[in-house]
Amino acid sequence: MSNGTGVAGQGGTGVYGFSSPTSGFARATVGVLNTNAAGSAAVYGIGQSFSGQTFGVEGYNFSNTNFAAGVSGVADGDQNTTFGVIGTSLSQNGIGTLGFGVNQSKTGGIIGCCPVGVWGDTGINSSGAAGVVATADDSKAFFAANNSPTGFPTGAFLSEGAASALVAGGFSQSCSFDNNGDLFCQGSKSAVVPVDDSRRQVALYAVESPQNWFEDFGSGRLESGVGRITLEATFAQTVNTGSDYHVFLTPDGDCQGLYISSKSATGFEVHELGGGRSDVRFDYRIVALRRGYEAVRLADKTAMVTKLKDSLPKPTATPAQRWTPPVRPKPFTATANSANYADVVPAKLASGPSPH
Repeated sequence: MSNGTGVAGQGGTGVYGFSSPTSGFARATVGVLNTNAAGSAAVYGIGQSFSGQTFGVEGYNFSNTNFAAGVSGVADGDQNTTFGVIGTSLSQNGIGTLGFGVNQSKTGGIIGCCPVGVWGDTGINSSGAAGVVATADDSKAFFAANNSPTGFPTGAFLSEGAASALVAGGFSQSCSFDNNGDLFCQGSKSAVVPVDDSRRQVALYAVESPQNWFEDFGSGRLESGVGRITLEATFAQTVNTGSDYHVFLTPDGDCQGLYISSKSATGFEVHELGGGRSDVRFDYRIVALRRGYEAVRLADKTAMVTKLKDSLPKPTATPAQRWTPPVRPKPFTATANSANYADVVPAKLASGPSPH
């Protein structure tokens, strides 16, 4: 056609494609475009009704074979920015692309809260089920970015802005990373460690402190009542040894007691109490303020937590309208070795003009 449209269809079904091979690779509808004009398309569908659950393009596949798809999109160009599939919603409550794993979850009731580019959801409560899965070999499995000058937090993003966050958690408590790599959790932070020959896994919880402390441990020995300890060079670079740091001593044998006689940016000196001159061994623990965080103490994060909670999508007060899955069509069976158009399409289509 002169307007660059290969196939144009109107009616209840604009273009209907049907393919029924018993094996091999087959396509129900193939659109071929012979123009590079911007906005042109090999297959173009419009759902023009202003009400009802309608579809611009709908694909349904009955195959139970691996990698069978209802709709497949492939961009074959090997240069520039191309897209296999693009989904756009112009509604302030719309979702550009919505993917369900079998069915919709109860949490999915927050659908309709706000404009979303991609939404993944599943109502299946089984091992491995997930709304969204990201995998990779030697690259980032998941990356999200938002250039937020106000630090506005959302469901999950990393930001180049002032104080934005990658957020993980529920509607009541969460953990977030800001763009400086700082982690903030309303819950606990712990490591899960195997015990009982790995038959059980237990949680060990991080010690919290009003200030940002780094610590190191070691051992030394007195010689005639005096011992000198040099701070490990790498550890010393991570803390501010110019400010006061703390050293806790434990003797490993009988003596009159130990004390710190002097501390410097490079180390400290240990003496035995009462002028003792023993050669006892001792253990020590050093606690020093992290470099760059010396002035931080009990930082007030009330505003951050409030802003985070206010920005998270909220479940609707009343259940949101649920997604209604498309009605599964009845498979069509072609008459063996038949070229009769009416044998392979529904009657309502067969009554129209024949393409032959």
